Amino acid sequence: MIGDSVKTFDPWLTTCAVYLYGQECLCCISEIDNKTEYTLAVPSCDWEILEKEYADGVLALSDAKQFVFFYHYVLRKTKDARRMGGSWVSQAWVEGRV
Repeated sequence: MIGDSVKTFDPWLTTCAVYLYGQECLCCISEIDNKTEYTLAVPSCDWEILEKEYADGVLALSDAKQFVFFYHYVLRKTKDARRMGGSWVSQAWVEGRV
């Protein structure tokens, strides 16, 4: 179980995290003031590095096809959240596995 989580409004950075840490790191999606907030089970120290590498344009992704797959996964879950009244929570998060 990861004891740390981070939040972001950036779907691209969210996708990078899901690509690197797997689908279970996406814990929660919420609509806040017409913006989508993502909660991710990613250690905050790793998140800081990920944010910096992403912002600096040096984040290496070795498999574009896999990245696109995860982007569509994040997009689908975001649409699910909107359909369900503005939020979505992963089963792994509810069960305390992440």
